[in-house]
Amino acid sequence: NMSDRVITIPIHFSIGPLWQLHQIEGLEKRRDWLFEHINLEDEFIFDYIPRIEESWMKLQALPEQCKIFIWGCENAHEQAGIAYAVYLLREKNNQVYIGLDQEHQQSLTRQDILHTGELAPEQWMEYIKNVENYLLLSIDERQKWIELWVTLAQSKDVFLRTWKEGRLTPVSEHYLDEMIIAKARELQKGKEFMKSTRLIGEVIGHLDQPIGDLFIEYRLRTLAFLGVFELKGVPRAMRFYSVRLKSNE
Repeated sequence: NMSDRVITIPIHFSIGPLWQLHQIEGLEKRRDWLFEHINLEDEFIFDYIPRIEESWMKLQALPEQCKIFIWGCENAHEQAGIAYAVYLLREKNNQVYIGLDQEHQQSLTRQDILHTGELAPEQWMEYIKNVENYLLLSIDERQKWIELWVTLAQSKDVFLRTWKEGRLTPVSEHYLDEMIIAKARELQKGKEFMKSTRLIGEVIGHLDQPIGDLFIEYRLRTLAFLGVFELKGVPRAMRFYSVRLKSNE
């Protein structure tokens, strides 16, 4: 349908601060955290707040008669994203639907998927055209999503979230450090350095959460600064350096 439109919110909700992210002050805090911890292009940081503000304006400009469908799998990133979107729509009277729960994921793909980005284009088309795949949110259900976002937006010191036993769960940003070290032990051959991309890819491949390579790379750099790993190269991006576990000798 030519009148349909897709609005994206360019935020990875499983990592970084979510404090007051529905306000400019919160966006500035998150942008600064990303700049200080995550290896990103300067252009991305420069455009970060304007791109999110543009998403806000598009949501508020939606005509009241249109139906709003929010996509999201059962993972921390997309569940927090649903809560954020519903909160931003709290003063609009549009019908709001959410979709893609575990049952529908399996009917589309015949397997579990970690996030909506894993759907093939033909699976998306099948999903989008079938309204039965979505749940129309009642006033009470919308309020529950709004309350979830308010809770998430109150925490100042949570920088990583996972999906555990059907719940969005805050965890320490050190949560994956032991896994990174364990995978390094498996990959390291003697005292040879390994490409950081190789190690990060191995960790990503064994995660059951869509956390993303940039956060893993941040934790790898942090472990190197703490003396757990040795670095060879310049860690301005993961492709520019190699690592090895520091020897006790």
